[in-house]
Amino acid sequence: MKRLLERLRIRRSISEELEAHLEEKTAALMESGLTEAEARLRARREFGNVALIAEDSRKSLGWTWFDNFVVDLRYAFRTLRRSPGFTAVTILSLALGIGANTAIFSLLDALVLKMLPVSNPQELWAIGLTETTGKARTVHSYPLYVMWRDHNRSLGALAAAGTTSWRDTSAGSNRALHTGAFVSGNYFDVLGVPALIGRSIRPADDSIEGAGGPQGAVAMLS
Repeated sequence: MKRLLERLRIRRSISEELEAHLEEKTAALMESGLTEAEARLRARREFGNVALIAEDSRKSLGWTWFDNFVVDLRYAFRTLRRSPGFTAVTILSLALGIGANTAIFSLLDALVLKMLPVSNPQELWAIGLTETTGKARTVHSYPLYVMWRDHNRSLGALAAAGTTSWRDTSAGSNRALHTGAFVSGNYFDVLGVPALIGRSIRPADDSIEGAGGPQGAVAMLS
């Protein structure tokens, strides 16, 4: 906004300076004996096209794009005001386009651009299997994960996780669908994410296969 006001001020000063030169030329011609009308007409003829000179001055400053933008904006507003139906369609198209682009960017930002909120997210890798067709997949068994974890020599640590979903079938429930994940006991230690309240899942909670830990299965709420 500050730069815009500065450009408008300089644009106005250019026009005022040109008008001042024109007035000086007119006054000099009137002193030579010409009437005011004759002097002003001759001064403009000798001085040249004031508007063209002002445009050349602004062009030398590289600001013609701003003038063209203002002209195009005025023309667009006049066109939209004369055609209400076209205006409504235009606004609706812009709204749909902006909304779609915002949704796509939000998805890309969440999946590609934004780092995960964990310690050292740039060091995370997804480990999986490669099928005979050459397609990679991250699905594998828990015993295979244990073998990888115990014989790992390349990674700082290895944790396992798998998504799951279930429907609440308890008495009086609304049968809402919930989503979650089964994770290994060292999952939160590997990610470096502590619990906000209480404690996170520990390796001891994963010591008995199929049952969790000595106290049974435990869970964390996000």
